[in-house]
Amino acid sequence: MNSDSIEQAFYSLLAEVDNAFAALRQRYAAEVRCAAGCDDCCHAVFSVSLVEASFIERFLRRPLLLENPAAFGRMVERAEDFRKERERREKEVPLIGNDLASSEQFGQWRIRCPMLGDDRRCAIYEMRPLTCRAYGLPLSIDGRGHVCGFSGFTRGRDYPTIKMENIHRYLLELSESLARGKGLASDRAGQREFLAEVILRVAADR
Repeated sequence: MNSDSIEQAFYSLLAEVDNAFAALRQRYAAEVRCAAGCDDCCHAVFSVSLVEASFIERFLRRPLLLENPAAFGRMVERAEDFRKERERREKEVPLIGNDLASSEQFGQWRIRCPMLGDDRRCAIYEMRPLTCRAYGLPLSIDGRGHVCGFSGFTRGRDYPTIKMENIHRYLLELSESLARGKGLASDRAGQREFLAEVILRVAADR
C-alpha cells in the first residue's frame, strides 16, 4: 500500500467512525450526551497508533498552527505537564506490558490531554484520534464493554456497539504499511505513543 492509499484508507476510517457516531447519536439522542465544553473524555489516558501519530504530527506542523506561537506554546506546556504526571504515576505503580496491554491501567488515571485548550475545546478536533471520535458510545475493547459515565446508556441493555478491537487491528495494518513505506524497523509498526510525545517531537524540531 503506497502513501496515497494509506491516506485514503485512514481518512475513510475516520469518516466511517464519524458517520457511525452521528447515526447512533440520532437514534439514541437522550443517551448520547456529548456536547461542546464536555471534556470528561479529554482526561482519559490512552496511546495512539503509528499511523494516527503520523497524521496528527503532520497536522501539527501546519503553518497555521505553528505561526501562533502563544497557542502552540501552551500546548507544549500542557504536553510537558502530561509527561511529568505520567512519569510520576508510573513510578508509583509500574506499568504492566506494552501500551495496549496497559490500557486498563491507564483507564484508572485522569490526566488532562495536552490538546485540550484553555477554552475546553480540542485544538486538533478535525484530526482527533479514533478513540476520541468513538467516546460517548457503547464500546467493545478487547471483548469488554465500556461506556462514558456521563452518557444515558443503561447497563445490562443491548445497544449497537463500536468494536474498538477491530479499529485497532485495522490501524495496525495501516501502521505496518506506513512503516514499510518509510523503511522503519518491523517492530516500529506496533509501537504506540501518547499525544504529548507527538507534540514535544514537533516542538523539538521548531
